[in-house]
Amino acid sequence: MCAARVVGGIGVGHLNTIIPIWSSEVADAKSRGAFIAFEFFLGVGGATFAFWFEYALALTNNPLLAWRFPIAFQVVFLVIVLVAINFFPESPRWLAKMGRYDQARDVLSRCRVDASPTKIDEELEQIKHVIQIEHSSVVSHSYWRMLVSRDSMNTRRRVILAIGVQLMQKFTGIDFITTYAPQIFGLAGYKGNVPTLLAGGDFIAYTFSLLLAVYLIDRVGRRKVMIWGAALMGITLSVAGVLDYFVLQYDIVDGPHPDARLAQIYGTITAGFIYLYTCIFGSTWITAGWLYPTEIFPVATRAKGSAWSSFAFAIGNAAVVMCVPYLIQTVTFYIFIIFAVCNFLIIPIVYLFYPETANRSLEELDVLFTSKSVLVHKAEEEYKQGLLYDYNHHRHRHGDANDDVDDDDTSILSPNNNTIDARNIQDP
Repeated sequence: MCAARVVGGIGVGHLNTIIPIWSSEVADAKSRGAFIAFEFFLGVGGATFAFWFEYALALTNNPLLAWRFPIAFQVVFLVIVLVAINFFPESPRWLAKMGRYDQARDVLSRCRVDASPTKIDEELEQIKHVIQIEHSSVVSHSYWRMLVSRDSMNTRRRVILAIGVQLMQKFTGIDFITTYAPQIFGLAGYKGNVPTLLAGGDFIAYTFSLLLAVYLIDRVGRRKVMIWGAALMGITLSVAGVLDYFVLQYDIVDGPHPDARLAQIYGTITAGFIYLYTCIFGSTWITAGWLYPTEIFPVATRAKGSAWSSFAFAIGNAAVVMCVPYLIQTVTFYIFIIFAVCNFLIIPIVYLFYPETANRSLEELDVLFTSKSVLVHKAEEEYKQGLLYDYNHHRHRHGDANDDVDDDDTSILSPNNNTIDARNIQDP
């Protein structure tokens, strides 16, 4: 059993790394976030199904069936994946890296809404240019060198950002809610089987909140989603902590109290805020935390960079899950306040160090992350100045803008000689 868990964990780790990468490389720049958000809607929906499935089996009063059958039943879904994966296209960026340009062009044509030959050829040329730059710029692609060595692509900075966003996602507090939901609802004063049923309901709300992420992640942008998500979760957890304090003051768990009715009201409102918190996380951080690392790395290091982020996810998850039971016992309602503070601390980190990636091609992001400054506003200014310089130089070289250059021709050379679209210059 233990050996199987290790093997299964390795497999899950591979899928956690590869699926977001493949999705970001296949999806169109303007729908990349929605694409991955919908994947998480399906993923969390699967976790919700698993929760209720195991709950139903537990009611059979057959301990062997309750734990053996769910484990064996997973094979059905694995077989489906093994069959279906053969019909999935390969990443066009990986195909281009391997020199298989015709196949890359074919995949791009099949995966784009605007599949005109001109648009497809422009995107393929962008991919080729960036791959050439990477080959001449990145000294080593080993995991360790990516973390400790400096290069012109700022690979180390990207690794730190990828690790950071996953650790911050874990310290928003979602694992202490989803993993220990029955105990958390117990803190709100509920007894018997009610905390388990509330935990199942929370999973359902969590699942459908991801449909809001599908709508928001590309329209609002990654930065605003992360900043406002952390702010709202911090406020929600703070309120839940205060309410839980009043619940515990009336001590309705250990015995009756003259004001037990009031305590029950506080407990109900606390449960409502826990539901609200989970929905806020589902509509913001779960997608942004996994999407961001897949967008910021060059083709040559994207897989290993995302592996670093998955490693950080696993470490952060283990740290939170191992500590929470002791925190619940020792600090009770203060656990809400602790994670609320963590959310508030996340806001300035994202604001200062995490540039916007929405509605930019992966090749354009390569240019942005080669900036000298680690601060977002300076990096964006550097990016903007470089693009404007090259855009004006491009138009000057081709003659007067009113005579010889088509106003729709916004394809220019980046500071690293990468063809990109001048219309995607964004303010921080």
